[in-house]
Amino acid sequence: MDDKTSEQLPAVLAFAQDVSDVSLIDAFIMRMGLAWLLAASLGCGFIGIYAAQAAAPVPPALIGFAYLRLWARRNSPAHQ
Repeated sequence: MDDKTSEQLPAVLAFAQDVSDVSLIDAFIMRMGLAWLLAASLGCGFIGIYAAQAAAPVPPALIGFAYLRLWARRNSPAHQ
């Protein structure tokens, strides 16, 4: 590794740890919120918990897809 890479590596690893912490919190909140909504509020019971586990990745994926589209639109050559 050259000096520049060795200087940047701790910052990259710290950022990666922050991102993984946020993704864990997001996953926990999304799964718990959906499980509570489906199981308790809508009365689906135990099946609602399974449905929440299956549906939990969908909203973050939709948000990521929307962000990707926005990023691609802003960075397209036609926009600049």
